[in-house]
Amino acid sequence: MSSSIVIVCHQEAEANDLRRRALADRIGATMIETWPENKTGIDVLIVDLAHSKTAQLGEQLRQMSAASPTARALLVGHSQTPVLELLASTTLGTPILGWIESFESETFEAKVLSALSESRELKQAAESLTLYHQHNENLQRLSTELEERIEARRAELAESTLRLQQSQRRNDVLHRALNAVHLSQSIAEIEKRLGKVLQSPLDAPSVDWVKIAFASLSQLEAAPINPKASSALAVPIEHIGHVYFGRSPDKPFRAEDRTFLTPIAEAVSLAVTRLQTIERMDLVRREWEETFNSISDPVAVIDDQLNVVRGNRALIRDRRPESIIGKPCYSVVFGRSKPCPSCPVVKMKEAHRGRIPESIAPQVFRMEQQPDSSASPVFEVSSRPIRSSDPLEPTLLVHLYRDDTTASRFEKRITESAQMAELGTIGSSIAHQLNNPIGGMLSLIQLLLMDLDGKPEGFSGAHELRDELREMEAGTRRCAQIVRDLLGFTRRGVEDAPGEHDLYDVVQQAVKITELQTRSRGLRFEIITKPGFDPATGAILVLRRFNLLAQAIRAVLLAMISENLRDHVLTINLDQNAERDRAIITVQCAGGDQNPDLTIAREIIAEHGGSLELLSHPGVNEAKDQPVQEARFELLAKSLTTKI
Repeated sequence: MSSSIVIVCHQEAEANDLRRRALADRIGATMIETWPENKTGIDVLIVDLAHSKTAQLGEQLRQMSAASPTARALLVGHSQTPVLELLASTTLGTPILGWIESFESETFEAKVLSALSESRELKQAAESLTLYHQHNENLQRLSTELEERIEARRAELAESTLRLQQSQRRNDVLHRALNAVHLSQSIAEIEKRLGKVLQSPLDAPSVDWVKIAFASLSQLEAAPINPKASSALAVPIEHIGHVYFGRSPDKPFRAEDRTFLTPIAEAVSLAVTRLQTIERMDLVRREWEETFNSISDPVAVIDDQLNVVRGNRALIRDRRPESIIGKPCYSVVFGRSKPCPSCPVVKMKEAHRGRIPESIAPQVFRMEQQPDSSASPVFEVSSRPIRSSDPLEPTLLVHLYRDDTTASRFEKRITESAQMAELGTIGSSIAHQLNNPIGGMLSLIQLLLMDLDGKPEGFSGAHELRDELREMEAGTRRCAQIVRDLLGFTRRGVEDAPGEHDLYDVVQQAVKITELQTRSRGLRFEIITKPGFDPATGAILVLRRFNLLAQAIRAVLLAMISENLRDHVLTINLDQNAERDRAIITVQCAGGDQNPDLTIAREIIAEHGGSLELLSHPGVNEAKDQPVQEARFELLAKSLTTKI
């Protein structure tokens, strides 16, 4: 029932019924004629005693008390009503709030409201108590669950702390292992360091040995230690090969060990790749440095300020590298205090506002160390730019300095030889033209002498005339000898062929041609033979070609004469080693020059089975205060023969 106030009364007269219904409406009660079957939800039960049975009243009140402990009952009836006495024993312990004389009583509504208020207070108290008990039970349950959770959390926290400590120790081992791999400078050092770190660590897989096997090795070299004697774990490292971790056979590796050792193997792979790359780079660097330093000519890398950045061994020579790095190229190479006047690099910088342009092309030019000296070395400079990928970086230049002194002098010699060849051709033509008049003059002079000899002695002036004619004859013969000397290398067609030739004649022919070039400087040559040898009656026969040998000896003689040598006598010693069948020629002179013709002379002498050696003695020449230079060469010769 939805109403909390219930009035139980039997049907009466209509007038009373109307009054009671009005009263019920006023207090918000529900009127029923029989006892309600469902007694729950009733707060106040008003019972009309006038029409109720005592036994039934007591039973209904007890049922209501059991169904709704907070419900209150109001009995309406006069106190002298006999039923009250009967209810005294039957209603004991029932929740009867009070007695009301009648429904029309003035205190009826107040009693009803008081009973309703008391019922609701009791109901609220019961509900609060029930709620309290429920909350208390919930709190006890939650407290128990919380304690269980705290204990479980404490256990989890302890386990997590243990795992964290174990993880920290494993991370420490992993860090030391990775650090050992990183610090190693070789494969063997990686194996040694890594094996030492993994030797029985705490909370990490213990490893007795580590081996790195490359795929390129043979099967025997790449094989790990005998698996029967140890437990091995092979971890592949990319295309390199495998890393083998080994320990005693009673401790096989597990899956978690592989998980821990795999990152180490990856670090080993990176380290091995790094070492191989460094090794290849070192090899390339060494090859490049050896190639760079093996260049016999000086090579310099210079910046846009003409300072040397790097140089090879030929450039450094006996100097310290730091003494040339950062110094100007003209100071390092040419010994100058300022840039070379004709340097194309300086001119190019001046044309491009002090910078070397990126579009510069390789070029080759010549530079003289001392332009004002004819004996100054000449260098052929090959300049090539090194362009950087960074546009802000300056362009470098690689300069190759090749000593072009010999080639330059050869060019001069070739030019001079061409001129000498032309002069020789002209001289030969003139000599041929002079031979006929010289022969005619000599014949006429001799005829005059013959005619003079046939005249009588008393002829006035005959003696003076004969002396003058003889002087004319001697002068004409000297002119004829000079013509023969000029034609010596052009008329000896037979002597150009290989054969046996008198060494004295060969040397004499070379001296005659050389004296034609040096006579104006007061230079003379003296041929000295060994004691007891007479060139007129004996001969040292040398083999091969007359003219080539004479040219070689002439080149040696010219090489022994410096430009400032004047009024000097050069001695030429001829000797023979009969036991070795060798002819020995020695030339001495002060201040000899390294003439490029010596190269040709040395080749000619070598072709004739001989050798050429240049010596410099520590003594000084008395006249010129210069070291004594000596040329000594040997030629293949026969034993001493006698001329017929």
